[in-house]
Amino acid sequence: SSGELREPSKVAVVDISDETLHEQLAARLAMLFDDDWKVDEYFGKPTVVIMVSGGAQDFEMMPRVERVFREGLVRAARITNAWVFTGGSASGVMKHVGDALAPHPDIPCLGMPLYGNVVGNAQIDGKLRALPPRAPGERPGELFADELDVVDYVYSEELNSKESAALEPHHTHFVLVDTKQAGPTAWGGEIAFGLQTQLAYCELESLPAVMLVVHGGPNTLKSVVAAVRK
Repeated sequence: SSGELREPSKVAVVDISDETLHEQLAARLAMLFDDDWKVDEYFGKPTVVIMVSGGAQDFEMMPRVERVFREGLVRAARITNAWVFTGGSASGVMKHVGDALAPHPDIPCLGMPLYGNVVGNAQIDGKLRALPPRAPGERPGELFADELDVVDYVYSEELNSKESAALEPHHTHFVLVDTKQAGPTAWGGEIAFGLQTQLAYCELESLPAVMLVVHGGPNTLKSVVAAVRK
């Protein structure tokens, strides 16, 4: 949670180290949003999902471009009652999204960062409990959610480095993707699963998805190609 939020963000951690479980875990997370977190009850059913992808390193926009980006994102999300998904870190395009939505706490913004590289993740880890299985044969303990305790998360982008990044404080929900890897070479390991989960939710709810791309590199291009193929 953060003092800047009107109430604590909800947090889940999902272990995706076993690639054979990715499809099952993505489907379970899609149910988590409505069944466990009640995102649809609190914010209303979305008519579209906006998936934001792009540069994870900090970059500046020209003032006019930044204004158009902020106003356009807010207007599009409000008109369509969209849910916005990002990588969840306080850097790059994710920080730009958080800054844009900061004055609009009624727009849900869900982040899916790499758990191993989240600054202060040990503080979150101590507050988690296992979610029950939701499908036949699903093993409990693979997905965790912080539903019992509030974490006073006080880290900011000032602590960002090549090895880790803080959570962006204006996101309403976080799914921390645990690949069992951390450090500079681990970045990007969460991206494909994040996209898989977001598209699984769209399929579950029969929703269209829009990908908004700002800046970025090879991983961004891979996400665009994967989304188009899906």
